[in-house]
Amino acid sequence: MFCLPKYSYLALFFLVALGVTLVNAFCPNSIAIVSRSFIIPAALLWYCSSVSEVNKYVVLALFFAWLGDILLIFDAKLLFRKLSVSSYLVMQVFFIAAFKEQHKDFSLREFLMGAVLYGSYLLIFLMNIFPHLEDMKLYAVIYGLTISYLGCLSIMFFFQSPNWDRFFLFFGVLVFSIRDVMLTYNKYYFHADKITFPIILTYSIGLLFILYNFIRFKIGNYEE
Repeated sequence: MFCLPKYSYLALFFLVALGVTLVNAFCPNSIAIVSRSFIIPAALLWYCSSVSEVNKYVVLALFFAWLGDILLIFDAKLLFRKLSVSSYLVMQVFFIAAFKEQHKDFSLREFLMGAVLYGSYLLIFLMNIFPHLEDMKLYAVIYGLTISYLGCLSIMFFFQSPNWDRFFLFFGVLVFSIRDVMLTYNKYYFHADKITFPIILTYSIGLLFILYNFIRFKIGNYEE
């Protein structure tokens, strides 16, 4: 059976991410939105080729992220928009479940650092955008709380054992959440796709560092 070296799949992920970024920068919006659905399959190939045993929660998280990308193609209709946000929400839940392998007891200091930083992030975001969310207010609050909890976990992990692996995890979740902010502003604040290729960049970079964390942990090279 023909099998590419594992680093070829990482190169493939970079090429797909770059290609989709360029498409979103220079092509019509209808083509750009469809192109975004190719990022997750490339990320999944890289992840699966890099570990001997996959974390089922990571795979499920990537599946629901891809499903959210597909549903986002049809988000002109409110139903598909809600389904897309729901899929991304399930993705966050599975990422949280995947972190159970790395979980240790956190101190009060670590908890407060995570809660204060991501709690402030969520509060400022909702105060600014909440009046514009129309029928998506409940979805936005639930999704915001979920990704803030994921971000809180990433900060607690970092302050528990400050090292590059934990920093990359924190950075990946932060960049991923910035992508969500830009998507929300496009849809409900600008009512147009004012921000295009930065969304793809943050999506790809966030995935890269989050998956890098799981790969490093799974192959036993994780810094403690």
